[in-house]
Amino acid sequence: MSDQVANLSNRCKSAAMGEYPWDSLLRDIGEWVGGSKGMVLGMAQGSSYGSSLNWNHDPQELDRYNSHYNKLDPRLPFSRKTALHSCQLGQQYVRNEDIADTEYFDAISLRGNVCDSVHGIIADDTEIGRHAISIQRGFEEDFFERSHARQLQALLMPLEQAVRDSIRVARVSGDMAPAERLLYALIDPGLNLQCFDRPELAAQDWRDYGFSIEGRRFVPDNQRHAGVLERAVRLGISGHASNLRIGRLEISISAVPAPLGWAGDNCAFLSVCLPDSKNRTATELFALAHDFSDREQAILGELLGGAPMRDAASQLGMGYETLRWHVKNMCHKSGYARREAMVLAALTGEIST
Repeated sequence: MSDQVANLSNRCKSAAMGEYPWDSLLRDIGEWVGGSKGMVLGMAQGSSYGSSLNWNHDPQELDRYNSHYNKLDPRLPFSRKTALHSCQLGQQYVRNEDIADTEYFDAISLRGNVCDSVHGIIADDTEIGRHAISIQRGFEEDFFERSHARQLQALLMPLEQAVRDSIRVARVSGDMAPAERLLYALIDPGLNLQCFDRPELAAQDWRDYGFSIEGRRFVPDNQRHAGVLERAVRLGISGHASNLRIGRLEISISAVPAPLGWAGDNCAFLSVCLPDSKNRTATELFALAHDFSDREQAILGELLGGAPMRDAASQLGMGYETLRWHVKNMCHKSGYARREAMVLAALTGEIST
């Protein structure tokens, strides 16, 4: 058993680096434990489990579970009480005969051919949430035994470390320095987030930036923007990256990096940041070269970020005509006849006219 645990632990490390597919890792673990199907389950604080990664399940059956029946799962209350890195057998939670007359048993157990499971808790904290792994058998197979739970339990700590390492690897490979990024998370088509690395950011007040986070949901102030983001998430899931600008923020939505494959195939990767440091440096240098006031430098920063004049005026707390007067003075100081030419010069580092 020790050699098999070591081999699977090494595959966990490879999955965290993006060098081994997470769905293959789930299959390998499931086959070793003696199951015929399996899933990785995620839970936000106080919510129900949702299946992300799966092995050998009918996608339609998983959609049914995630859309409604996960909230009715009779084993959920017992799973919530299961300690970190512990395993239990499904029949120890609730026996099949005790729920045989329920809607859940008919819709999920019978239709999905899930007779028994061995269930282990991978992680449970504010950084990455609560994650579990469930290896299952169909009705044509025997029930699991305690020895199968011990096998799965031996891999829970390597799995937790792999999930944590995958977040760090994805951040580094995506050049996501925490000092420049306000928020990065997994996002599904319903705009529900799974934040990591700096989960406390999800709880702060974002209204000044043009959106809010209600529960786990990313909610733009403008409902039209919500529709655009939902479309961008679906494009990200299909492998097409989108770069958007909403108010003061730059938003990137792309496919989930390979190291984060444990998240499954129904989410995308979200990155939210302020205009990058290049724009900030360009603002400071151009303002210094042309003796701009602090107010004029702030105006230039908004213009370099691509904000329309009326949006920039609102963001800076001044009237539109006042902003136009300032911009006219800035053009005069820098020697440009038009605002667009001045902004282009600042972006390209041209400080002489």
